[in-house]
Amino acid sequence: MYISTRGRVSAWLGRLTAIAASTTVLVGIAVTQPTAAAAAANPNPSRQTEASWWLMEQLLDLEPGTRNGGIYANKPGYHNSRAGNDPGNYSVRDTEDKGGPSDKAAAYDWTFPDAQSASVNIAGLAASDYAGPVNAADFQAASADYSTIAKYSKRLLASGQDSADDRLDGWKEFFGQADNDNNVEGYDFRDDRTSTSDDSHLWHIHLSEDRNKVESYENKQALLSVLRGETLAQWRGRKTFDSFNGDARADMIVHAGTEVSVRKGAGGGGFDGGAVVTSGWGRYHGMQVTDGLGRLHFADFNNDHYTDMIVHHGSDVSVRYNNGNGAFDGGRTVTSGWGRYHGLDVPNGLGRLYFTDFNADGRADMIVHHGSDVSVRYNNGDGAFDDGRTVTSGWGRYHGLQVPDGLGRLFFADADSDGRADMIVHHGSDISVRYNVGEGFDGGRTVTSGWGRYHGLDAPNGLGRLHFADYDGDQLDDMIVHDGSAVSVRLNVGGGFDGGRTVTSGWGRFHGMQIADGLGRLYFA
Repeated sequence: MYISTRGRVSAWLGRLTAIAASTTVLVGIAVTQPTAAAAAANPNPSRQTEASWWLMEQLLDLEPGTRNGGIYANKPGYHNSRAGNDPGNYSVRDTEDKGGPSDKAAAYDWTFPDAQSASVNIAGLAASDYAGPVNAADFQAASADYSTIAKYSKRLLASGQDSADDRLDGWKEFFGQADNDNNVEGYDFRDDRTSTSDDSHLWHIHLSEDRNKVESYENKQALLSVLRGETLAQWRGRKTFDSFNGDARADMIVHAGTEVSVRKGAGGGGFDGGAVVTSGWGRYHGMQVTDGLGRLHFADFNNDHYTDMIVHHGSDVSVRYNNGNGAFDGGRTVTSGWGRYHGLDVPNGLGRLYFTDFNADGRADMIVHHGSDVSVRYNNGDGAFDDGRTVTSGWGRYHGLQVPDGLGRLFFADADSDGRADMIVHHGSDISVRYNVGEGFDGGRTVTSGWGRYHGLDAPNGLGRLHFADYDGDQLDDMIVHDGSAVSVRLNVGGGFDGGRTVTSGWGRFHGMQIADGLGRLYFA
């Protein structure tokens, strides 16, 4: 067989599409690559969900240098929508594929350029030979580097073959290269069997998702857990859904007068009509309020995926467990000696407390902002906190703009979906995030600006205040803006927030009882 370097190289190496001629002894065959996706808005919202586009961006971040091989394609199968397939197509027959939006794709191609590499060895040929027919025996394709694609394919294969591992139960199948041969490996998670496909999957991983899961961030987080190499125990340990009813979406908790009610996050956006879950808390709107006895916090204390109520009463901190049936139990004291930690704007105040999961074990830890120091006391799992350790310093002027010489305030929330609370700094008009790196935080980066009047209505010229919680269930905490009577959400898009949308209104008198005509305050957990 003879192959001309003038035009028929692609016939010899089916996937390779161009040849770059040279007078050196090595001619490289270039591969046409898909374009890498930048962190940007969903480029095809009519055919792929926001969650699907988010997953593709997560894949590209997981392995820098990889490419978006495509989500939607107008061809039979999961890359097309259910409506775009014939009724008998295998991708629309099963129960798992009859739900979800009918107009969205349910497949992902994740391309590994290093697995596409090839070269042509023309050693010993004269330059004049380049223009004419050349014997194919003189060509020698260099071995592709399968090490990176194999790393991820092996993890998918192992998860599928482990009967105890349920992380990929919301996925139909995958294909990829799991070793260093020329055979494609794969697994049908629905039918629990190995499978294979064409050799294009030697250089890209194909993933087919259950169509009824294409809007689910939780399903995609489970996949990412496998791809990151987490064990099942690690995944279950960090799979904490900080909500009142145990799902993945933050609820809105309304403390109005003596009552606490919960408006559950609705799947289509917004919150439901709500229900009162506990009463008798009229003096727990903060020590800044006349006759105040303390304040309330909401977090998952015991790792059961339900938001508990934490009561800071005088010097004591007690926890009332969420019983999962719409109420809290009678509570128990878990730590004492915190009478001067109701805020620096309280007489003789030394600082304030926060409750969130710092170390990704699923249990809320106690973060103490004392003067300029921030320390963490780990929840030890048996109803108490340890003695703590300082994790960052230099924050003496971040107890709120209501405090003399205040520059801003701190929040603690999971901005990067690793299960550990990061430190969010509201400094003047800027919001920056310092990622949790284990026993402290990194140097940070600004993620959004223009919030100088959102330090609370009790701050000079205040328009409202900010909250951070996971509104859409993707395990990335979003920014919730309480602006006057409206509550809007700006979704975390990885490294920043989107433009936002209003999700509920009528809360103009819920900026705190310390505000004139205030009726109460809002929480999101």
